[in-house]
Amino acid sequence: MSMENSGYNIIVTCTQDSAITFNCKAKRRPGLRLGSKIDVTTDHSRSAREYEPGGLLEITDGQLTVPDDPDLERSILAILGQKGIITFRGRTTGKEVRYSNAWFASYTPSEISLDSTQPTAVITIQSAGGTTSLPEVADALPGEGHMGYSTKEELLRRLSSLPSLDFELPEGGRLKLGPLLPEVRARFPQKNSWEKLLLTLHFGIQTPQLSLRESAEFVNLFPLRAVAVGRKILQLSAEYDRQGIPERDETDHFFAALEGIAERRGER
Repeated sequence: MSMENSGYNIIVTCTQDSAITFNCKAKRRPGLRLGSKIDVTTDHSRSAREYEPGGLLEITDGQLTVPDDPDLERSILAILGQKGIITFRGRTTGKEVRYSNAWFASYTPSEISLDSTQPTAVITIQSAGGTTSLPEVADALPGEGHMGYSTKEELLRRLSSLPSLDFELPEGGRLKLGPLLPEVRARFPQKNSWEKLLLTLHFGIQTPQLSLRESAEFVNLFPLRAVAVGRKILQLSAEYDRQGIPERDETDHFFAALEGIAERRGER
């Protein structure tokens, strides 16, 4: 059994914007339910209608109740409808429940009382559905539940003692790249190579720091350059991978396909 004794120990993070801190007063994970029951009543049924269970699962909406904060509202608005991974992590059990292809659908302020009650807002979580969106339960890596980091800035401080690399751009610019530790890569989606590339750029480019949206713009404008940067970051990260992680995975195949498409289009 992997149960948290208190909701206080469950924290929420998202890949759409790793700098967001969710100070939740209450939270509800997206759930699962079967579709509507199927009416199988025929003229041979006796006394009452007959039903069978529905055959398709539906992922129900989740909710976060947070203090009403205009800054948080602005941050949610910037990523509203943007698919990513939303994670509920138990700090004492070390268990994570990850929802891929999930997004924030709304930020709704609650009615404000005149006294004794803090103003709150409800953030709604929705999912694309399908087999790739079913919740994934995983063990956090050793010590992850006690690392206490939730933002890219905190990760960069932790990475400050690790080697970095200056990547020269053709037009004369320069990027500072750093390795991704296993506990960072463990949060990457397993079946979405596009999103994995964006996360690699987001966490691996230390200077200048790129948001996920800026990482996507980088890939769209300069796909070959973005792939070269992604490959270099993964090369830096290889020595920190745990044993048993294959040297070549679907990311390499995705990189090669993206390079081929860009070259055929004459893109850089």
